[in-house]
Amino acid sequence: MPTQKPKTSSTKITPIKVTTLERRVLNAALSIATEKEWSDISLSEVASSAGFELNEILPRFPDTNAIANIWFEQALYAMLAPLPTVHNKLPISERLEIILLRWFKALTPQKQVTVGMLRSKFHLPHIHHWGPLVFALSRHVQLWRETATLRAVGRQRQIEEIALTAIFIGTLVVWCTDASEGHQLTQKFLKKKLSQGEGIMSRFF
Repeated sequence: MPTQKPKTSSTKITPIKVTTLERRVLNAALSIATEKEWSDISLSEVASSAGFELNEILPRFPDTNAIANIWFEQALYAMLAPLPTVHNKLPISERLEIILLRWFKALTPQKQVTVGMLRSKFHLPHIHHWGPLVFALSRHVQLWRETATLRAVGRQRQIEEIALTAIFIGTLVVWCTDASEGHQLTQKFLKKKLSQGEGIMSRFF
């Protein structure tokens, strides 16, 4: 295991393509959410701030959760940028670390708002959000594995998916409350858990 932490990728990240309406609505919602809780935002005020009537944005954004989904989708695309060839020889745990940290880095400029979005998604009365969250989490983990070029199949793949899902959730919980400079606590937690996971997998497979 290299002792020096590899530099994160400088590869240009192609952002998700969004329409003018989506961009204006997202930017308006993010701006409003810097002054009030995400759960207190209404679609009508977002539409007005973005320069639209409510009925103009409803077909694309039936609720504020749909706006949050665009924000998280952009972070996902940032996470999935191909790793430079030089990273292919790194241990799996380090590749996984670099990739997931991209996701957090993309969300960090609006961290407080992002945490508010997550609270809203997990709010008890919002049961209708929980099903899509499970599928979104599974999708994130699958794409995380693919970008890191994990090619296991069968039982090993199932164990990897379970372990990475737990690491993903655990790291997200730490990140939400991490006030350290550069989110060092989050990075330390992620590195430790991935290293532990790699050690366990190497013993069993």
